[in-house]
Amino acid sequence: MRVEKYSKISGNRYKVYFESGGVATLYDDVIIKYELLLNPNLSEHVFMELVAYNEALSVYYKAIKYLGVKMRSALEVSKYLSKLGYSEDLINSTVLKLNNEGYLSEDAYAKAYINDQVNLSSNGLYKIRRNLVELGIAEDIIDKHLNCFDVSFWNERMIKIVDKKITFTKNESSKKIKEKLINYLNNLGYEMNEVIKYVTTIEISNNSDLIEKEGNKILFKLKKKYNGYDLRKHFFSKMYQKGFEQDEINSYIDRNF
Repeated sequence: MRVEKYSKISGNRYKVYFESGGVATLYDDVIIKYELLLNPNLSEHVFMELVAYNEALSVYYKAIKYLGVKMRSALEVSKYLSKLGYSEDLINSTVLKLNNEGYLSEDAYAKAYINDQVNLSSNGLYKIRRNLVELGIAEDIIDKHLNCFDVSFWNERMIKIVDKKITFTKNESSKKIKEKLINYLNNLGYEMNEVIKYVTTIEISNNSDLIEKEGNKILFKLKKKYNGYDLRKHFFSKMYQKGFEQDEINSYIDRNF
């Protein structure tokens, strides 16, 4: 095979035209490595070797571009390259090369990820840890960086979230608000014993107007079906389901029945 001419297309790639009429898109690294400018004649064996090397470079450059957007774990890079349709062998060799060149340091990735989560999200320790495990980071590396933050740090973070959520919570009973807070903090990955201990001790003043509003609405509907003891029983049940406390419900009943 003999190279006839080259045509630059984009970046570091060239279209290479062969005497036989064939055309190949090659990286300049390939052209230099195989000295095509000095020796345009290729054997079939060398050509096949050249094509394999060119494909390996393609995978490598795709991975470098992917890493250029933000830091990634080795598992993320592998999944990305797999979606592009590359073979497992090519992916594994590319990831190994990237790792050897320092692009895929698990230690650096874990440290950067945790700092981002602490500064840019509301996530707690357990969710951050779970996310990193799912990203393929070794647990001893994760724990090394998470151990830089003590229990008081996560508790203070949790308290700030609770205080902020309560400020913007309206039209719900204190019981419902606390239930939602506990579920919300659990989903964010905070330690449940600490969450429950704090949330159950905070005082949330129910809006008396809310109790009257909900009570009047429920009472109006139930009066169409019940009266006497049955009315009181069903009313109490409906209000309790909405999260109002027993004393609050009984107080309303005393005022309105």
